[in-house]
Amino acid sequence: MFEPLMMNTYAAPPILAALLNFAMAIWIALQVSPSSVRTTFLMWTSLVGLWNMSIAGGYLAVDAEGALLWY
Repeated sequence: MFEPLMMNTYAAPPILAALLNFAMAIWIALQVSPSSVRTTFLMWTSLVGLWNMSIAGGYLAVDAEGALLWY
């Protein structure tokens, strides 16, 4: 069902960006008091992190069909 993935240098920046986005979301969730702005920021940051992970998945795919699943 899932194609194998292979690490390469093109996938490193989106993986790093996703980790930083998730870390920022966790930090904000722990530091800021609950509000609608915080909730919106957490949802936005988490979705950008997921988007970065999908871009990394496309870069990690070994063929075009596997990359198409991620994009």
